[in-house]
Amino acid sequence: MKIQVQGLSEGLHEFMFDIPSADLGLSDEFSGNVRVQVSLDKTQKEMLLSAELSAAVNLECDRCTSPFVLELDPGYQMVYVWEGEDTSFLDPSEVQVISPRHLISGSIGGAGDISGALGDRCF
Repeated sequence: MKIQVQGLSEGLHEFMFDIPSADLGLSDEFSGNVRVQVSLDKTQKEMLLSAELSAAVNLECDRCTSPFVLELDPGYQMVYVWEGEDTSFLDPSEVQVISPRHLISGSIGGAGDISGALGDRCF
């Protein structure tokens, strides 16, 4: 999944992706697709990416060993700042410095970010 930012006008842009959980390197307990709803707010100095994820994971109850499906719906946020902009006031875990020709790709920052956001909610 890629969002090519070159050529996007300033303002709010909405995207929807359905990605097979296997393509994200998630464990076998995840079933079906991971749905990613993305809002990208582009300005001259930065882009704010907000994503809502939803996925299903098949688990087993520790007490009774019955199988059940847990629906996960974590959020993810990243600020993309153009090279040369001051980032000292931003949380380093939520900012990436990019060039104007850069693509926000693969994982909304990377497949690892999506699978990490889901895995943190589950294990």
